[in-house]
Amino acid sequence: MTSKDDKTNNKLSVDDILLQLQERAKELNCLYKVDEALSRPGSDLEQICNEIIAAIPPGWQYPEVCVAKIDISGQVFTSQNFKETEWVQTAEISTSGITLGQISVYYTEEMPE
Repeated sequence: MTSKDDKTNNKLSVDDILLQLQERAKELNCLYKVDEALSRPGSDLEQICNEIIAAIPPGWQYPEVCVAKIDISGQVFTSQNFKETEWVQTAEISTSGITLGQISVYYTEEMPE
């Protein structure tokens, strides 16, 4: 059984909720831009990758210290001022079970978890 004080302590403030909604909106905007880049007929690999690289940092929580890299089929595409650091998220790029490369998103400095 929970007390009234427990329920009050577990409630998020309006500011917290707004911040969470803003973060979700940034993430969705990033996904829409990636989808647009991948769906545009006639685009070449370089154009697609550069659009994705541009879309990623604004979608992360700390865009001012976020950079991205796509390594696909032997070609590498990076954000401006790119540098590898220890703060990275990486995912494989694959199709039909074949790995073609990877995408990596880095923070250029340590951020809170």
